Amino acid sequence: MIYEINAMGSFKKLLLLLMLIDSLSAFAFSSILDASISEDGNYVALLNHDVKKNNEIWILNTGKPGSQRELTPAFAVTSLKFGLKNNELLFTYRSKKEKFDSLAMWNLNNLDSPPVTIFNAPSLAYPIDLGDGKYMIRSRLDGDRKSYLSGFQWVLVGNGKVQAIEPKFVLPHAYPNIFESGFYWLEEKVFDKYEAYPKILSFPLPNGEAPKIRGNQFPKNTWAISCDRLGLRCLRSYLSNPNQSGDYLYGLDIVMIKDGEQCKVQDSLGVINRVSITANGNAAIASYAQKGSQQGYVLIMNFQPGKCLPIIVRKFDFKGESK
Repeated sequence: MIYEINAMGSFKKLLLLLMLIDSLSAFAFSSILDASISEDGNYVALLNHDVKKNNEIWILNTGKPGSQRELTPAFAVTSLKFGLKNNELLFTYRSKKEKFDSLAMWNLNNLDSPPVTIFNAPSLAYPIDLGDGKYMIRSRLDGDRKSYLSGFQWVLVGNGKVQAIEPKFVLPHAYPNIFESGFYWLEEKVFDKYEAYPKILSFPLPNGEAPKIRGNQFPKNTWAISCDRLGLRCLRSYLSNPNQSGDYLYGLDIVMIKDGEQCKVQDSLGVINRVSITANGNAAIASYAQKGSQQGYVLIMNFQPGKCLPIIVRKFDFKGESK
């Protein structure tokens, strides 16, 4: 069944500004707009910006060099993320002919078959698989997706229902972190000398509870976080000191939430656009480039339960070659 939603609303200018900054940084820093890794760490999906095409999806089996496959759908893909099953890739796309966007799922075991459409609504992005056929996704309350003063809303889709998540107008430009019966984001990047720690926005899912995640668990220079659903491990990108050219770069480290242990990922300093960790916390990915003008790479990490440092760190380019 395909679900649809269409409603009216307004939008806060501050959140619009954050969304635009986030979107522009993707184009400025790297050709990789989005990156995701399967729960078992064996598959990688990349969304590559191509001005001559409708954004390419690249699928890579990390254990088989040269196994990459390029998918160029006849529509503009805007975001992608693996589901809880290793072979299921969720993605959102928009069509020039339709007034809505679509959430669809591709079975990696049968890529020659068309994807299955799950949900239609304006301005869909950042899908999250909650399990049992339920998905959390950002939508727009205004049917006119060309209007930048429209309101955004996170919704739950599944089991024949569409349910709005309160509150409205919350961070429409990033994937939420799911923990138990709630979700949270890093609210803002902290540069103000009067702010000691990043701020965390935490909310309950319907009939759930807001996660008790504190900003003081992350250093002040935190730029973005992606955390597992066990409340154990977070992948953190942070703003580093300027290099000799005066350019700010970013680094990666791991934060173990319960005991506060923190460990840096070696050789990760560069331009980082997106960070993502699996729900089980056993694998993570970051879209990465040495310099903003270079073709994007991805940094892939595999972890051992309970250990802070990754046991394997690999870099891959679009050709599926390890760096």
